Amino acid sequence: MAPEVEAFAGIRSALRAIDQGLPDWPDKPLAKEKLRVLAQSIDRALALAGGAWEGPGALHSWVMAGIRPAARFLQQVGDEDLAEFGRCSLRPVPDMMAWDLDGALAADVDNRFVSRPEWEGDACETGPLVRMSGHPLVAELWQRHGNGLLTRLAARLVELVGLPARLGQLLDGLSSNTGVLGIGGSGVGLGQVEAARGRLAHRVKVEGDRVSRYQILAPTEWNFHPRGPLWRGLVGRPAGNADILQRQVGFLVVALDPCVAFTVQVT
Repeated sequence: MAPEVEAFAGIRSALRAIDQGLPDWPDKPLAKEKLRVLAQSIDRALALAGGAWEGPGALHSWVMAGIRPAARFLQQVGDEDLAEFGRCSLRPVPDMMAWDLDGALAADVDNRFVSRPEWEGDACETGPLVRMSGHPLVAELWQRHGNGLLTRLAARLVELVGLPARLGQLLDGLSSNTGVLGIGGSGVGLGQVEAARGRLAHRVKVEGDRVSRYQILAPTEWNFHPRGPLWRGLVGRPAGNADILQRQVGFLVVALDPCVAFTVQVT
């Protein structure tokens, strides 16, 4: 389906207005009006009419109205009986202490950890599904359908709707010295953040006046690990028609959201 660019342009504009005000924080607090504009933009983009999804019934009504592409996509998931497609058992990426992650990255001389990360011998998952697992709607869908397509896509939607409130909480706790990165001794800095696709970590090592090593551990490497959620969600599934399988696997890849373009081939 073609994206509704105009519907989401308002969200982009509202986020840009918030971003432009951040350099003056905390001396000049961000106007709450900017967060209200963001909330209104999201409401319009999703055609929520000022409401929210209090449970699966409310989500179903919104889906069946089919006003926005996201709703029509979920209609297709339901029509093809794909609510549980990709369901698997997988642990979330843990809240790693900075020194534990620093140690793993420092020892990663062959770049195996940043390309195929594991924690305590396990592949893990990160992203909206993990972050929103405690949301009542997501939790109820998870209980009914596991972490299949429907639950994953719903987690993305509820995270988007909750974004203005979350930004307000983050800004209220922000101070001028929040960004201290020192870790692991002199010349090493490590930062972690929950980015759109999941946990993102950067580590830099400086020797003298030069950067001697720079490492990035991206969410995509967790979620597309060879034994990660895509693999686990597909192993054992009936293959059936190749064209149908190709499209449905593409749905699951989109739900996991790699940071690069992709193609699905069935051979």
